[in-house]
Amino acid sequence: NTILGILLTWTIFGTLYETQCTDIPLEFNMEVQTNGCKDHHGEIHELNIYWFTDDCEMCHCSPEGMECSSAISMPIGYDKEKCKVVFNAEECIYKAVEKDNPSQSCKVSKYVV
Repeated sequence: NTILGILLTWTIFGTLYETQCTDIPLEFNMEVQTNGCKDHHGEIHELNIYWFTDDCEMCHCSPEGMECSSAISMPIGYDKEKCKVVFNAEECIYKAVEKDNPSQSCKVSKYVV
């Protein structure tokens, strides 16, 4: 559910906000053009699929190459007096939590990717 939530958030806001992306044309991976794209770990990913990397990026392999974009969401609509932002590496998201009680989440009205 968490990954689906991240994907939905990324899809909705991805076109509205600038994200950091990298394009890797398949010319650099000529030996795997027909099978897919080779990532920096040497793993081959099939054409036309999406996957998440260990560094919180979402990547896509297409016949034109591999494209990766940051999948890290940052809250911008929260009570900054009462709350602080902490990074949750497992979910690749910054969360707003209460300063006095970090186990309590704060209401967030808007995230950016």
